[in-house]
Amino acid sequence: MKNVLRKYRSADGQRLVEVFDHQDGFYSYEESCEAVENIPDLGPETYWMTSFVSGLFDSAEAAERDAKLGIPWLRSAST
Repeated sequence: MKNVLRKYRSADGQRLVEVFDHQDGFYSYEESCEAVENIPDLGPETYWMTSFVSGLFDSAEAAERDAKLGIPWLRSAST
């Protein structure tokens, strides 16, 4: 089971990056985006959809560094 160490949300609130501790010496991150699907008879439903899953890293800092290099909006996001 993996635990969320840190969460970063984009300024518009529609994107999210989570850094995970896999509890086995490895770390990763995932980017998710807000998605809207029109459900018949119910209307629009909003949910989070995973848009990117990283590989594994030896440290949380390495995972975070890679996320900031690869995800432009994350460079200016706050926790």
